[in-house]
Amino acid sequence: MDATIRKTLLSGVQFNISIKNLKQTQFMKWIAFIVSFIITTTLFTSCQKDKIEETFTYYEVGFNVAHDDWRDSLVIIRTNSEALIQKADAQLLLPVDERQIVFGEITTGNGGYNKNASHSFNWRYQDNAWDLVDITAEIYDGRPYSDVEVNATYWQTQMERFGSWGSYIKKKLP
Repeated sequence: MDATIRKTLLSGVQFNISIKNLKQTQFMKWIAFIVSFIITTTLFTSCQKDKIEETFTYYEVGFNVAHDDWRDSLVIIRTNSEALIQKADAQLLLPVDERQIVFGEITTGNGGYNKNASHSFNWRYQDNAWDLVDITAEIYDGRPYSDVEVNATYWQTQMERFGSWGSYIKKKLP
């Protein structure tokens, strides 16, 4: 049997409190607290992931090279790196012929954004794994559609990077 405590209230009314019931009540409050904490943390974390997704800045990359196919004229890149955003924005203040080359790691799929008009590329620059440079090795030079897209397996598994000598930050997208 569980022990019982007798209490007398100011009015003289007596009641019994079961220690077992008291412990169960405290236990249930802790369970409710833990469940509430887990739910709140999960909701907060999933909201943070959505917030990060919204902070990407997108840029159109142009190509100052002769191209026979209109799909070689531009690609879209994105970043949420403040350093890359500052570098890309600074490029837009320069004349086109003084802008740096876009060079970086490429990956499969267009990410939902690497498009040129009606054409969706089968590759994209990896987020935050690209930079603006003055020169690249010739083996990374090429055209976004006629070279990288048409020979996707080679570029994505062997080269893993792309840096067309004619590439430049063309404009910041809204």
